Amino acid sequence: MKSLRNILLVFLVPLVISGCATMKGKIGSCEIIGGVAGGTTGAIVAEKAIWGIPAIAVGAVLGHMVCPDGDGDADGDKVSDSQDACPNTPAGVVVYDDNGCPMDSDKDGVPNYLDKCLETLPGIKVNNEGCVACGETLANLQNKVYFNFAECNLKSNAKQAMESVVKALKDTNTQILIEGHTDNIGSYESNRVLSECRANAVKDYLISRGIVGSNITTEGKGQNFPIASNETERGRAKNRRVKIVSICK
Repeated sequence: MKSLRNILLVFLVPLVISGCATMKGKIGSCEIIGGVAGGTTGAIVAEKAIWGIPAIAVGAVLGHMVCPDGDGDADGDKVSDSQDACPNTPAGVVVYDDNGCPMDSDKDGVPNYLDKCLETLPGIKVNNEGCVACGETLANLQNKVYFNFAECNLKSNAKQAMESVVKALKDTNTQILIEGHTDNIGSYESNRVLSECRANAVKDYLISRGIVGSNITTEGKGQNFPIASNETERGRAKNRRVKIVSICK
């Protein structure tokens, strides 16, 4: 009988270890395998059936010691490996609790710890630093930023409309071009001057909100690029607008 028990023991111990390796990362599975196999091993070793009962308990404990749960946290981000979709996150990086991946607050595809522009506007293409890519339109504000006829002062609703742009540009080195546009009422030259004045009005407002002035270029486009008919007041109102585009110098 002892020989038979020894033979079974030889086969069961590797089974415990093998089972744990196979089930690594599945919470609780390794404990079950370790407990059952370890407990059975303890019972086999027991000389008499009655002593097998405590031996099972001891064997279960030993089985768990040989085969820990196995659901570790390789990158130390406090998200278990079985739940971690990004198991190699650098130390100290803030991650999402549900999947262990680095946080990306503005959803631009660049995680916060690499992102130098944390407030990128939705839908804007970015470079590998998370900042607006060259040539991207940050704002085409014909529907929100309006100017009164022959005036370049910003309306209050224009300032409100630009708050998201301010948020996106603040504390970044993004270079932008502000284009001013007019309707076709008046001379070509007067409209060019007026459009430049409007572009500068937007620039001044952005600077007043903390955007670095050296990062801003302005240009008056005059009446050359209408986006609506100049035959109606509604169309002309839309043509009185500004456009903010990212540029690379």
